[in-house]
Amino acid sequence: MTQSFLLQVGTWNSLGTWMEADGSTVAFQGRTMVSWSEDAWFAMVTKLIFADSQPGELLWRYRGRLADTGHCYTFMLEHSSVGKMEGEGRIGEQTVVQRSWALNNAQQRSAFETFTCIDANTYHLAHTTMVGQRLGAVAEATLRRV
Repeated sequence: MTQSFLLQVGTWNSLGTWMEADGSTVAFQGRTMVSWSEDAWFAMVTKLIFADSQPGELLWRYRGRLADTGHCYTFMLEHSSVGKMEGEGRIGEQTVVQRSWALNNAQQRSAFETFTCIDANTYHLAHTTMVGQRLGAVAEATLRRV
């Protein structure tokens, strides 16, 4: 099966659960939009809305570039609660894996995400944030192409 998430223009709806470090959980829904320019630059915007809870919503704005190899990319990220981040990713046969780290952040915040292909129109997301060396929030979601 060929990867379609991130590599193709598209809109994805997500439905999942966010778990804080203290174990409290909250459901969320969201939307991710991916676009590409002709010179191998991509933009991705993700908005998550949380049911009756803080932070209420999160917004992530990515701008990145796919390397000539076609399986590696780097990106800049504007995170609504962390600020500016940068990161890198790898595109495998069934999985997209990426990590990011906050710039100028005393807490040394970072994140790690895996998007696993279920079928051409469905992905499973596993996401974790870290503060220094400790795990923070963990999220799991299903993404479906609109």
